[in-house]
Amino acid sequence: MRLSNFTTADIRSAKELEFNLYHGTSSVFLDSIMREGFGYRDNDIFNEEILKRLWENLNDTNLEYVRAHSYIIPEMIEQRGRLKYKGVYLTPSKAQAIRYAKNNPYGEYLSTIYKCYERLSSMDEKKANLIIPTEHPLKKIFNTRPKPILITLENANISKLEGEDNLNITTLLTDIYKTYWDNVDWADDEVMDVLMEQKDIVLKEVLESDLIQVEYLMV
Repeated sequence: MRLSNFTTADIRSAKELEFNLYHGTSSVFLDSIMREGFGYRDNDIFNEEILKRLWENLNDTNLEYVRAHSYIIPEMIEQRGRLKYKGVYLTPSKAQAIRYAKNNPYGEYLSTIYKCYERLSSMDEKKANLIIPTEHPLKKIFNTRPKPILITLENANISKLEGEDNLNITTLLTDIYKTYWDNVDWADDEVMDVLMEQKDIVLKEVLESDLIQVEYLMV
């Protein structure tokens, strides 16, 4: 990562980013990305009602998974904070995106649905299959062998970006540039990549698939 010594005024007037953005996801979405565009969301798949019903049937159990996720899954259901799933989350940290892809074989949201389904099915298979019946497209996805993929977006159009929770993009980019120039004299590329973690940028619009690069990751 190499950044120009931009002022806030320079950042505000820029039309494109001079650094890459990354998104870690699953191969199960690749066909729809190529067909519908990067940022397309199929609401039959990203089905909050299914997640809600699964969680309602698990919430009163004493499963370790339920205890460990007693905060984050309700946040996902209520679409709060980073778990709003509105737009596509991108990061200037390649390592963060790779880690995300490898830790979520079906992407974060669908991996959570899958884990909840698995645990409910182990207790009451009939009830689990009523929530996600055989003909539901989620079943087809869960029967595939997903692979982690890394998506790279170069020269992103700044007008299509915003910060998390509608943070002004200039404010976020100013922070990214400050972090870079505060640390560039001592931080190597690997350390700089770590410093750029948790500086999430949200893509507000669907992009044509020819604007992205896709790389399969080794597991």
